[in-house]
Amino acid sequence: MAMDPTPRNALDQHQSLLFRLPRELRDDIYHYYSQANGYYYDSTSGTLRMDGGECIDLSLQYTCKRTAAEMKGIALGINKITFRTMVDLPRPSDQLMRSQIFGYYIDEGRGAILSRMLQWTYPLVTAETMHKLCERHPANLAVKKMRELHREGDSDGPLAGGRLWGSSEDVDTVDHNEFSAQTFVIIRDLLDIISTEPEFWHMTASDFDVNARRAFFVATKHWATRWEEFEDYLMKHVPVYISKAEQQRVLQWRPDSWSIPTNDDLEALAEFLPHDDDSHPLDMVHIRGGRRSYFSAAAVAIQFLLRLSESTRSHLRQVTILEDEHSDPESFSHARGLLPFCISNTQLKIERRVDIWRTSLIRTWGVTHCAESELTMKEIGMWVSETKALFVLGMPPGSYTLVLHGPSPLASQQICDATVRVAIWDEGCTAIAKADPLQAHYFDHMLGEGFVEAIKGVIDGDIPARFDADMGKIWDIDQLLEDKDGDWPSAMDDVFAIRNLEQPPEGWYAAHEERFGVWEHRDYIQVDWTEYMEGVEMLLKQNKVNEFD
Repeated sequence: MAMDPTPRNALDQHQSLLFRLPRELRDDIYHYYSQANGYYYDSTSGTLRMDGGECIDLSLQYTCKRTAAEMKGIALGINKITFRTMVDLPRPSDQLMRSQIFGYYIDEGRGAILSRMLQWTYPLVTAETMHKLCERHPANLAVKKMRELHREGDSDGPLAGGRLWGSSEDVDTVDHNEFSAQTFVIIRDLLDIISTEPEFWHMTASDFDVNARRAFFVATKHWATRWEEFEDYLMKHVPVYISKAEQQRVLQWRPDSWSIPTNDDLEALAEFLPHDDDSHPLDMVHIRGGRRSYFSAAAVAIQFLLRLSESTRSHLRQVTILEDEHSDPESFSHARGLLPFCISNTQLKIERRVDIWRTSLIRTWGVTHCAESELTMKEIGMWVSETKALFVLGMPPGSYTLVLHGPSPLASQQICDATVRVAIWDEGCTAIAKADPLQAHYFDHMLGEGFVEAIKGVIDGDIPARFDADMGKIWDIDQLLEDKDGDWPSAMDDVFAIRNLEQPPEGWYAAHEERFGVWEHRDYIQVDWTEYMEGVEMLLKQNKVNEFD
């Protein structure tokens, strides 16, 4: 007779007091046990932790297979997970920051190659090409404006110079930023469209074949009579790269600006992207003050979500993303990396909170004249327009919200009021300039097509973005113009100036230097890296403290 191998004193699970309870009561116990004041992602350890930094207690769930099965996903479903920007430490080899190096590679490094390819092939861009480009970027106002202004074969146009747009006055939209990561995505897509033309690869041979370069310029109407003038520069100073295969690799490369690369990844990129011997990812060297670089909180969240299985991600319900520091590469478009997770889990609700003081105002403070105010408003416009674009690209309704705020309720109200005042002023400038040709100078001060509409969309609730303040109601610009006393302000500085906002406790100048420091070109400075690394160690310790403040 076979003997039962289970020890006689072992309790069957059904004899457990817990499992004698109805499933509904057990679920109440599981929820009570799992409820916490939210979880925070600790980027140093790569784990979730309790609000105060303690490890999450999962002992009940791991008691047996049955509790593990019954409690699966409960903790992730009832606790909000919060992500913050992640401090980026310098590489021991050259003291450069990974975030800055990566930003250089996906922007300047890749951009230089793509721009030259566009210079060789711009005659292939037709009206049909521009139509296809608009289809790939349906929410981008700057691309639509580029299509309107495009003239085929224009040798004096921006495309002939390897750029998408000419002056900012020609293409002045709320989402126009010639140096953003999204701009290089657009250039890549434009080249991808025309690369199907038989002449494309013959034209781009100028990048690696000096004779082809000479033939191209001699055959080009704009350059044929000027070859001798520029021959020395074009033959000796413009880099010549290796092969068509190398060009194809760069053209096919689709990096995500929200990636967090390892040092090995960066070494691979250094080999992958051709570059000049004299070029350097960061030609400026820090000499005084703070030196902080961060990966965006959205990038940190995306990296964490990618580590989870699809079944585990399906339990997530609430995520908060705190953009509490300026990050590299620029992070306006990083929420696009969240699209696949929200589409596959429509019950997931993401709130992205952007501290305008830490991400923008402190960084732009001190820019020449009133440009600091304009830069801040343009960045607010970019945050809002990018949020609007997400839903054109397929973000499920109710899945994502942007919240703009300051370090205090007063500061949040100040930046909200200032943004509304600027939008009113901008709309007034447009109305005045259109009504009276003699007042055309008001056109010079607009923040770009779409800015006013974006702010109105925030106030109306048409765009899932808001200020952490009382936003008021939509204004009547005609009534405001009729009731105004004196002239309408002609400069933004008369409407909004950073100096009138709540200052950091240490003041604007000290806050800027403490975070971004003072820099000089590496050719003119020698750095004591031993002294610098002591400061980095202090920064890392402080960052770990701040994560649980």
